[in-house]
Order: sequence, then C-alpha cells, then structure tokens
Amino acid sequence: MKRCELSRLAVAVLLLAGCTSRTSFVETNEEPVRFARQELSEWIGKLAEQGPDVRIHVGTEYLSLFPEDRDWLGDTDGFACRRRNGEVYIFAPNPRGCLYGVYAFLERNSDIIWARPTEPFGTVYSRTRKFEIRDADFRERPAFSVRGWCCMDADCTNSIWIARMRCNRGAPLPSRSWSSGISLRCGFYVSGCPGHNIPKFFPDGVLGEHPEYLRWYDGRRIKDEEKYRQFCFSNLDGADSAGREAVRQIRKASADGVPFTTWAVCQSDTQSFCACEKCRGNLKLSDGGVSLAEAENHKSTLFFNWLNRMMGTIAAEFPDLRVDTYAYQYSALPPDVKIHPNVNISYCPFIKNDRFPVFSDVNSNWRKRTEEWSRVSSNVVVREYWGCAAGFPRPNSLVAAKDLQWYLKKGITKVYSEGYSDFTSPDRKKPATARRNETVGWWDASALERWVLSRLMWDPSVPVERLRDEYCERT
Repeated sequence: MKRCELSRLAVAVLLLAGCTSRTSFVETNEEPVRFARQELSEWIGKLAEQGPDVRIHVGTEYLSLFPEDRDWLGDTDGFACRRRNGEVYIFAPNPRGCLYGVYAFLERNSDIIWARPTEPFGTVYSRTRKFEIRDADFRERPAFSVRGWCCMDADCTNSIWIARMRCNRGAPLPSRSWSSGISLRCGFYVSGCPGHNIPKFFPDGVLGEHPEYLRWYDGRRIKDEEKYRQFCFSNLDGADSAGREAVRQIRKASADGVPFTTWAVCQSDTQSFCACEKCRGNLKLSDGGVSLAEAENHKSTLFFNWLNRMMGTIAAEFPDLRVDTYAYQYSALPPDVKIHPNVNISYCPFIKNDRFPVFSDVNSNWRKRTEEWSRVSSNVVVREYWGCAAGFPRPNSLVAAKDLQWYLKKGITKVYSEGYSDFTSPDRKKPATARRNETVGWWDASALERWVLSRLMWDPSVPVERLRDEYCERT
C-alpha cells in the first residue's frame, strides 16, 4: 500500500528506531552533506521496517577513491554511487551533489516520488519490510549548471521540494527568518537582494533631495508606486547614489551572516520609461560610439550604461561579487554598450508563444534576441515562465524540452523558471489564504508538468513521455 505525506525537514538522527540501516558518517562542516545524510536516514526509515545490511557512506571526501568518476564529474554538481568492498558510497565534487545523489539513490531503490511540495499527499511511496539495494552503480551530471524555480511566496516545504528535484536555484528570500538555514542545507544559489529592486537603492530621503533621479513624464518627475517606480537612466549621478546604497546593504548583509552567493540590481516591473530630453536623445558611449534614440535597443542601452556605472561603485569594494540583473521588457534586447563582466543576465523571453519552440518562426523575434544574448555574454541565464498559469492544465514540457536542447546548442547552460508555490491547508478544503487560490489550482492541474520540467533541466534529452509515464506510475 502506498503512503502519502508531507516531506518534512529531517531531524539529526542517523540510526532510526525500527530501522537497522548501517549508516555511518564521518563529521563534516558541509551543510548539504549533513542534510543529505539526514534525508537518507529518515527516508530509509520511512520506506522500510528494516534497513539494508550494507554500510552507506555519503560525502565529498569519497570522491578521491573513484578517480574515473571524479574526472567525469569535473566541477559540476553531479554525483555518483558505487559499491566497494561490500559497502556503498554516494559522493560528489560539490556538497549539494551529495544531496542529489541521495535522492537518486532513494528513487532508484524504491518507488518514492516527491510529486509536489504540499501536505498531506505531496510524497508517495510504499513501505516494505526491508530496504533492498538494487542499484548502487550509477553516476549523473546535469546538462545545465543552473536549474531551478523562482516561486512567489515560497516557504520551507516548497524550497526543499526544489532541492529534491535536483535544482540549485531555489525559492528562499534571504530576509525570511527560516531561509538562511534552508539555503545552506540545500546549497542553493541565493541572491542577496532579489526581485524588482532598484527602488530599494533610493531611500525616500535621497529622492526628496534629488527628484531628478526619477523619471520625467508629462512635465514633471514622477514617483510611482515602489514596485513600478522608474528612474532616469541618463542621470549617472543617480547610478552613483544607488551604487553607494548597494555597497551599504551588501556590507550589512555580510555582517549579518546572510548566505548570499550573488547580489541583484533589477529594474522595476514596468514598461514606463523616462521621457526627459536626455533619455529621448542619442547616447554617447564610452567606446566612442553612439546609441541612436530611434534604435530599438536604445532604452536597453541607456539602462545597461546606467547599470555599468553603478557596478563600478559596487566592484570597487566587492571586486569578486557577481550581480544579477534582468534583461526584461525594454532591456530584453542586447544593448550597444559592453556589459560589466560581473553582471549575470537573467534573460526573460516574457511574451514568446509557449506553444511553439523559441527557435520557431512564430517566435522569430525571441529567437533572434536569444542568439544575440548568447553572443553578447557568457553569463546569460534564461528565466522562463513555465510555472505561471491559472488553474488549468498547461502541458508545456514537450516544447520546453526542445527549447532546452536548443539553448545548449547556443552555449546557454543556465536556466530557471518563474512559478507558483504550492500551498494548501491540511484538510484540502481551503487554501491557507485567498491569495493562494490560483496557485493551488495550478498545482492541482499541472504538478506532473512541474516535475517533468524539473527533470528536463537536469537532462533535456530524456523523452518527455517517458518522464510523464514515470510520474504516473510512481504516483
């Protein structure tokens, strides 16, 4: 009989009551490895009354024992599992790879599936008398170095589900009280100040003294609602001011122990743009060129030229810190200015027709933009919108698989998607809040696709129908 339950954080227990699994672990300071060991112990205890008769080792320190696997895995967050002298080793070059290896080991040796994050039925499995190890000789490495989901209103449960999907770009916001621990356990890439955040670098006092930093429209400077607030990107003094505030925030986050791996400077979620005379005119570039006002990418050039100025201030104090930004709406077109080398570009093909591949004639504009971005920078991350929909099925995996394969051919090896978090109350009669009605409906209709899409980000060559069949068989 299969069981359904919420996958919760494991307690720090290595030998569970009722389970004789011989899990023996050396001490480690690597949080993802600790979490991998906890997950292994807890899930073997749930999957069987009695654990296996062999000792299982989990850790990065075992990589040196298997030089062929070490060379094959390289610097990826892939993993391997091997038997040696009657014992099992799960290992990886990256600590979070050990976590993914544990999940693969459990999936290969049981019928478990983490079908969706929510309780009480998100995880499905059968409980057996003894945990039998059928497969302990495998290795995998991901096609994409960045994979994941950017989920609105994410919580602990959704974040752990993302890790169980072998994704390394997760949901937590650093400001959430619980998120630092989850980010460390899962080994996520974490942006220190995510979202449409440029307004956060302009405190009200600054804007009061310098209204010229705001956009000009209809004869005056406009201070829009914060989420949609727009600025004058021809005013480089504003970029200097924003850079100083960013440095202050980065210092504070570092002092507070926030586990960020990148920072972020991202435009507001709006198509509005400054209409001052300078923004509507030609822009002289530092290399002697000129961005013409009538050019399609002129607004993008203004923005990235402004961002480069801000990056100069940030890089002066934090020369190795990478900063995420969006290529979105008016900045979705590559600019005429060379982008600062420390900038990671989240390229957002936000209105392409998802019924057809990005390289199809229907999406010719987005195909052209994607090809141009792949030539402009090696730091391009594609931000998809697969997880954004209402409460109806959205079977987009077949097209997504083709897109992912095409991205790889263009040298793009980083991708993640926006999407809804999975929330519902335990009795399933009402969502936790009215705000979450549509998110629950989306998961009810499309959990299978979310699972398949996660697998495709790991390996887009696997046939979609095979993945869909596996999901249905396990659930």
